[in-house]
Amino acid sequence: MNFSYQRTALQAVGWYLTFLVIGTFIGSSIAVIFASFDVAVVFLIVRFFVFAAYPIVLALALVRSRLTWLNIVLAILAPLLSVFAGVRLSAFAGLASGLIPLAVLTTRPIQKSPAEIGEVFK
Repeated sequence: MNFSYQRTALQAVGWYLTFLVIGTFIGSSIAVIFASFDVAVVFLIVRFFVFAAYPIVLALALVRSRLTWLNIVLAILAPLLSVFAGVRLSAFAGLASGLIPLAVLTTRPIQKSPAEIGEVFK
């Protein structure tokens, strides 16, 4: 759960699967909670969570310690890809495709503070 940790490719796959399961569980839980409402309302709430909120929150947590232009592009690409795939295919496909750029983002190097860089030369 350390979002500033630089992962290997295998660890990124594990991260992807973990957050795919968590997102599926949360989306299903939201659907069950709002099941007494109209089906269209449940559909919109779950889709909003899966398409927009979940990838955006994860992207913000990941990009906070990796502020480079490529990392920001990956963070922006995640919710866009999630919305596109979710509208075209299904909510699960939207979640699964939106997490791919974020898994790649976890393998990118973190940006160290000047104090951390200065400690190397001591």
